[in-house]
Amino acid sequence: TPATFFIDGESGIDELSVILGHKKVREAFSTEVNCRKKNGEKFCVHSEYTPLFDDSNVFTGYIGVYNDITGLKQKQIEAGRRIEKLKEVAWLSSHEVRRPLANIIGLTNLMKVTPLMDEKIRILESINRSADELDKIIHVVNSTVGTELENAPPPAPTS
Repeated sequence: TPATFFIDGESGIDELSVILGHKKVREAFSTEVNCRKKNGEKFCVHSEYTPLFDDSNVFTGYIGVYNDITGLKQKQIEAGRRIEKLKEVAWLSSHEVRRPLANIIGLTNLMKVTPLMDEKIRILESINRSADELDKIIHVVNSTVGTELENAPPPAPTS
């Protein structure tokens, strides 16, 4: 039966209750549940159940169609992880990169109007520190993106 197929410790009692509720009223339903193979390996199944009735409209059982969606679920998890990495890169780009860049822009404008050489040297040192800071941030972004690109599957061919 649909209910006993999924009793494995992975599926929750709520999922089982929903399955049994649909079964009780003999209606079509679909569900996704986590299961385990005999060897203990986890897998995820999408199941669709359709009630069967004989010529006298008497319920005779269900026909079930099962699809292993483990790969799909793994891809969804991976996509979520990549989205989090992209959010991290976006935050670094929008906040961390802007600070030293704004410093450099402001200091170069100050350099234009400063007549004293000693002051210009101090401004150049500040520009250099901001450039170093910006370089470190860019290395962090590159290493974050680089790691993602190294672990990413090749892009699908376009036709």
